[in-house]
Amino acid sequence: MDCFEVLGIERTDEVKKIKRAYAAKAKECHPEEYPEEFQILHDAYEEALSTARQMKTEPEQPSSAEREETATQPEPGKTAPAQSVNPEWEKEFERIADASDRGGLNWCVRQVIEECRKLYLNESERGKLYHWKDLLEEPRYAEVFWTKEFVTAWYEFLESHHLFPYRIWMYFSSQDGLRFSGEPYGIQRFPYQLYIEQTQAAESYQETAHAAVRKRKLSPSVKGLIYIAALVGALISGGVLGVIAGLIFG
Repeated sequence: MDCFEVLGIERTDEVKKIKRAYAAKAKECHPEEYPEEFQILHDAYEEALSTARQMKTEPEQPSSAEREETATQPEPGKTAPAQSVNPEWEKEFERIADASDRGGLNWCVRQVIEECRKLYLNESERGKLYHWKDLLEEPRYAEVFWTKEFVTAWYEFLESHHLFPYRIWMYFSSQDGLRFSGEPYGIQRFPYQLYIEQTQAAESYQETAHAAVRKRKLSPSVKGLIYIAALVGALISGGVLGVIAGLIFG
């Protein structure tokens, strides 16, 4: 099927028309409920934009705006029909279309990143590896992870949210190239190793500091227990020896 037929519009080189048609159709097929239909719609949208750009490079062909203007011009003696366009809907469609133009899968990407952000803000759960595995290994998002939109959003998320334990950074690094990758789009890989080394050094320092604190706190107690144990042992030993001596010499 022709890309313009999928969008439900006539062949045109006007980008705004294509955007509005895409935004309107995107409302009808939610990417989670209808992933295949949404992918077809998005592919048609990209193809239509590419076709529109090609049409504009052909000077001998009149633009669709000129064709529409010619078609809608009233004949002599007749008045043009009133246009029934709702300005508010026009603004809404344009807003949605502009958002879609920044990435056809932006809605899904925003949802994934929002889930990541919520988990990150939960300090008691942030360091639990299984939560991040549930997110990044979710089958519903498998295709989303390989898009340029997700890789860009993911790297931006990590740049501003980097208080992760060592094991979490290691997991993120292992997934880059396996579940998502910026290489096909020329996006430089996130510097995981830098954060891995910094986190490992910080955790090692904290463990050493905590061990020293525990040693200082426990030393008096340990000494006290040892002293009591030694005293009790001495008393018991002395009592036993006294009994034995009484039996022998009594």
